[in-house]
Amino acid sequence: MTTFSSARRSLSAIPLVMLSAACGDPASPPQQPAHLAIVTVGESHSCGLTAAGIAYCWGAGVLGAVGDGTDTSRSSPVRVAGGLTFIALSAGLNHTCGVAVGGTGYCWGFAPEGGLGVPAAISRVPVALEGAPTLSQITAGAGYSCGLTSTGDAYCWGSGTLGQLGTGKYANDTTPALIAGGLTFLTIDAGGGHTCAIASDDETYCWGSNFYGQLGTGDTTAADSVPAKVFGGLQFRQISAGLRHTCGVTATGAAYCWGEALYGQLGNGARQDKSVPAAVGGGLQFQTISAGNGHTCGIGTHGRAYCWGVGDAGQLGTGTPIVGDSLPRPVAGALSFRTISAGDFHTCGTTIDDAAYCWGADGNGRLGSVPTQVCSYFRCNPSPQPVKELP
Repeated sequence: MTTFSSARRSLSAIPLVMLSAACGDPASPPQQPAHLAIVTVGESHSCGLTAAGIAYCWGAGVLGAVGDGTDTSRSSPVRVAGGLTFIALSAGLNHTCGVAVGGTGYCWGFAPEGGLGVPAAISRVPVALEGAPTLSQITAGAGYSCGLTSTGDAYCWGSGTLGQLGTGKYANDTTPALIAGGLTFLTIDAGGGHTCAIASDDETYCWGSNFYGQLGTGDTTAADSVPAKVFGGLQFRQISAGLRHTCGVTATGAAYCWGEALYGQLGNGARQDKSVPAAVGGGLQFQTISAGNGHTCGIGTHGRAYCWGVGDAGQLGTGTPIVGDSLPRPVAGALSFRTISAGDFHTCGTTIDDAAYCWGADGNGRLGSVPTQVCSYFRCNPSPQPVKELP
């Protein structure tokens, strides 16, 4: 997961079709894409992991989000400092976390309320979590992070005033704290101010902010500081928490979303908030899904990528920047994806042959490629472009 800025412009202020202008040299040879097994995107930076577990990041480097020891923004991947080998990696709002071989958790970037798992607000290189157990999974959200042990115990740390740490308190914590309720989990995802996880009994639980119904509990109470069961009895095999909405994929490949719908990010053909899971339209089946800020993307059963929601910066990847769509639209090109990650104004994914691509707004180099168009006031790529080769 991935999380993003809460600021958004009114859709009515965005023209239906944005100005397009070529910026690159059409005679340039095609660029070879970076070879990455997974990608994960935050607000203004992106990261990826090779099959060998080496972490690379690119995009906005201010306050250490890229993890190379500097504040320099990078328009192509740079290796994360420290020589670590990772088994998991997750980009949050302005920080990134990973689990190294052996189970030690590390974070870097900017998370002033303890989201790095240490008292420091900033680290420009990976820093080991203090007081954390051995982890097998990790997820970075908006100023906070969570992780799972191999036995399914869940811990969260960082910003917690909305209850997103799940400890029964509305307070920040710089040290990983065990989630309340005695549950064990299979997977967990941190969002903008809420967290969701699939328990070992196949029930799905969410906690934290709920102003838009993003907890899926059938109401819009302000928040919940302990895990609350998602309404409907659906058995999800994958869950993704966005800024103010949540999506999941069931064992049969059906996709459901709930929470904020202002930009069509629930994918059900409407722009009405939902406090219970609503089926994504279009009759598609999905392997995986990723909820971003105001848009959502998923990979169909045959590797085709689809996105829906706001698309003013080209983040839907349809080849043309548009206001948005409340139903899934195919991502341009003939690429077959294995992983996908929706952020704020951009999206990245990796194909079945581990080639990395990004699309959307390019600010601070977060796409890792040369922008080809102008989308409103953004420089962008509204269709997948290869991330520059690894150094």
